[in-house]
Amino acid sequence: MIKFVGFGIKFSILSVLILTTSISGQQKCPDVLPMEDFDIDQFLGTWYVIQKTKTESRCIQHQITPLENEREYRISQVSPHHILDKFPLKHEHTYAGFLVTDATSPARMKVRYALSFGEEAYIVVTTDYETYAGIIECAGAAKTATILSRTQNLSEFQIDEIRAKLEAFGIKINDLSTISHNNCPRDGVRGLNIKIGHDLLSPDRISKAATGMVRDLGQAIEGAFQNGANFLNGLFGGNKKN
Repeated sequence: MIKFVGFGIKFSILSVLILTTSISGQQKCPDVLPMEDFDIDQFLGTWYVIQKTKTESRCIQHQITPLENEREYRISQVSPHHILDKFPLKHEHTYAGFLVTDATSPARMKVRYALSFGEEAYIVVTTDYETYAGIIECAGAAKTATILSRTQNLSEFQIDEIRAKLEAFGIKINDLSTISHNNCPRDGVRGLNIKIGHDLLSPDRISKAATGMVRDLGQAIEGAFQNGANFLNGLFGGNKKN
């Protein structure tokens, strides 16, 4: 009976993991139309975040660089950490992700950030590659938006145009925070710079790590129930002998 219960719990956990994987495989934000004729090669490089959905961070940069495999890219968000930034300690924080373009619609991408268990949609809705870009990210039913610029400033006219396009896809533009790029650590401010890098595993290694986690979790549950069974058998078995 105890073994059966243990198996049932392991089966339930595996079922949840499988269900979560199947849900994450579905296309997120199908109502958001990606930019047509998108050229990822022109999109690579450094972008400054001008506005972003509800954030306290400042001095945010996005750096997108190609990886060895086709359609795979690294996206790094570089900024002071929003908690450490409250102290008089100059530093720099890098948060990395793994970006994969869609084979038929390259402006619709999938991104998995470090320390994140879920996959998000990363959709370029507008860009001229040299000046501005408008991005919508979807995690489940939640949508967030980012306005990017190749420089630390963008004209109000361009910002308004991008905001209008984002709003058309359901983004609440009043939730967009304006990002300051004044007195940024990488702009030559004196002090101690702490770079906290989060390197993301490749998809193959993520899959192997997840498989190992499920295996180890199953073994741990099985071991716990086996120890409990041995304890009860010893307890009641000992009482029968007496």
